[in-house]
Amino acid sequence: MVNTVFIIVFWIPILFPILYVIKIKDWNIKTAALFVGRILLSIVYFINGMVLGRTFPMKQNGISL
Repeated sequence: MVNTVFIIVFWIPILFPILYVIKIKDWNIKTAALFVGRILLSIVYFINGMVLGRTFPMKQNGISL
């Protein structure tokens, strides 16, 4: 359930604007920065989700690896 909420809250708002940015024909520094920033943010959230998904169940069960 937490993973589903994570996907809805973080991935969709970050990745959906990338489609909009790709459609823009007039590329300037602000558009490029937005495009790169969204990709980097999505990578960070993806890695963060993998780490949280791995550690939370272990902590709940009292197992610390």
